Amino acid sequence: MKRAMSSLAPAGQWLLLLLLVSGCATVNHAAAPIDYRLELDPATVPQMPRHGGVLWIARPQAEAGTSTRGIAYRTAPYQLRYYTKNRWTDTPARMLGTVLTGAFEASNLFKAVIDDNRLPANYLLTTQLRRLEQVVPTHGEGTVELQLRLQLIQLPQRRLLGSWLIDTSAPTTANNATAAVAASNAALSQAVAVAVQSVATALNDLPNPAGH
Repeated sequence: MKRAMSSLAPAGQWLLLLLLVSGCATVNHAAAPIDYRLELDPATVPQMPRHGGVLWIARPQAEAGTSTRGIAYRTAPYQLRYYTKNRWTDTPARMLGTVLTGAFEASNLFKAVIDDNRLPANYLLTTQLRRLEQVVPTHGEGTVELQLRLQLIQLPQRRLLGSWLIDTSAPTTANNATAAVAASNAALSQAVAVAVQSVATALNDLPNPAGH
């Protein structure tokens, strides 16, 4: 009897090992979240007459609800949810900083655009991302709503040249994350165009900085 039981033990061990390996394979093959980026179509950036000087774009601040990689949506007022199988590659505020730097470089407005204070700058642009969310209605077409707060400050005087609250929205083609991302980028393009034009207008009455 002891010999019979010992002969079955290896088979039981192999079965247990097979079940463990099978379980690990199931975990490893679980679908990973799909990552999306906030991107700007360069063709949407308005071209401005050269003003000159150096613009420092400070890292945008994130308001509650936008400080996460989650793609936000709401089906009722004051309520935010996030897609579980889709997310941003980084927080929207950090991606916004990259977008703004590229947009103001492409606008031709400044001699140079920087994203840190290692070089002297003539102007500082601060930004708050206050809202970026998909609105999913019970009936009809949804939208993505985006809100930015921007301030342009002249350096080294720290003189406020302009302060703007920019609200934009774009329709979604479906109530899913892919449509939310597409509409987010469309709303972002509108907001950036308004931001560039607003900054250019605020600079109109100022003398061009040295080194134009």
